[in-house]
Amino acid sequence: SENDQRIELMIEGLDEIYDDVKKEIIKVGQASTTYIQRKFNIGYARAILLMEKLEADKVIGPAMGGKPRFVILNKKSLARMNKISII
Repeated sequence: SENDQRIELMIEGLDEIYDDVKKEIIKVGQASTTYIQRKFNIGYARAILLMEKLEADKVIGPAMGGKPRFVILNKKSLARMNKISII
């Protein structure tokens, strides 16, 4: 979709922490913009783009108001996809 293409252009080559963020939210089992901001010491705009990218990549579910988003992928899925351990 047009929104997915916009997100890709904004993230592509721009965000070297995407994989680290993905591993972290899978490890903790939930995702929120605030958590990403605090954990990775980044601003709101960058955190929200990362959240949109994670949603577009089917790593996390849709927004649920002010609650953290659920994580679709689990540690085993990520390890299989990347053939790495995230522990």
